[in-house]
Amino acid sequence: MIDEEKFLVRTLNSIKIPTRKIMDILSFLRQGPLPYTKQHVTNVRESMRRENDSNDMMQLLDYFRGRQAEDSRYFYKFKVHPKDPSKVLCIYWADGYSRKVYNLYGDSLSFDTTYKTNKYNLPFAPFVGVSGHGQNCLFACAIIQD
Repeated sequence: MIDEEKFLVRTLNSIKIPTRKIMDILSFLRQGPLPYTKQHVTNVRESMRRENDSNDMMQLLDYFRGRQAEDSRYFYKFKVHPKDPSKVLCIYWADGYSRKVYNLYGDSLSFDTTYKTNKYNLPFAPFVGVSGHGQNCLFACAIIQD
């Protein structure tokens, strides 16, 4: 598989195109049979998944740093395991606008941790309130261990 095809597989993988459709697209672009099998494409996709899994916290940290560079009131905090600093236990973040809204309408706060659909099976905890106009407003978010 040439580098351009690997890049295309990475792009198609990121938008959740099934392997069989990726094979069809690659075959169409080569205008004929492929010199590799469906299993080879599956293996390439799996290695990309493992690569992403191993650096997902670094990607998140880069994202938070970028947001903080754009918004001086952006706040984030990680809690790591005391014996294994590479293991993140909790993440908390709030942007400048949400912090401003909290200062205005933070008298009442809803904290719900029943939503668990992330791949780590950790509860997602939005901090939500109600504005003076009766609208929901997001104050902050967290992903927590317990």
